[in-house]
Amino acid sequence: MTVLTSARQAHYTRTVAAQSHLMNGPDAYADALLDIVRQLAAECALPPGAWYDLNTRARHAGRQVLRYRASLDQFPVFGREGHALPLGRAVQHTGEIDAANPLEQVWLFGAPANSLDGFTQARIEADGEGGFTLRASPGVEVVRFGA
Repeated sequence: MTVLTSARQAHYTRTVAAQSHLMNGPDAYADALLDIVRQLAAECALPPGAWYDLNTRARHAGRQVLRYRASLDQFPVFGREGHALPLGRAVQHTGEIDAANPLEQVWLFGAPANSLDGFTQARIEADGEGGFTLRASPGVEVVRFGA
């Protein structure tokens, strides 16, 4: 289980004063909704690495502060380049999850650079030549950001 943690960590020097930034594991970053509600803008201090904006699909270098403008129905969320985000269908409770086929989509941020396992419907595996290959069942939609 991934736990939301504050991005205020020693190696994220730009976020020291910004306790409202959230990391969902090492690969997903979200900024505080409260800042946006107050002013319809937020400053997003991106951690190291490249990041894809889930709203605009734009790629941003890490270790920088973005001035992010958004409407009330969206907020800054970024996916780390080289990683994947497996998504299932919306459910009201965990009892509604189809254990045999939990995935509906896999979002890829740039070219795969890390393995993804634990799902029979989609896997990212090392190809033996220094790269990675995505294998997805026909019922899983693959959404690509960049690459």
